[in-house]
Amino acid sequence: MLAFADMDTLTVEMDRQTLSLEDRRRLLELVKHRPLQFCLFLSTLFGQKHMELLMLSAIKNSRTIAARPEGTRKGEGQK
Repeated sequence: MLAFADMDTLTVEMDRQTLSLEDRRRLLELVKHRPLQFCLFLSTLFGQKHMELLMLSAIKNSRTIAARPEGTRKGEGQK
């Protein structure tokens, strides 16, 4: 689960493939409120509108990155 902290998509994918169903459930329980918490944090720090812009931009960018061919995402193929 170190990949989650590093935002290394290749390592996250390897972790995802090796997690048991129980570990996936436990991980989901641990992170399910994090998006809301982060939105509240950003909203308090920058205001509601800026938080929305940041989150929408993050969603758009994550879709773009996820759509890239294998091996071209950050962290893939690096040691």
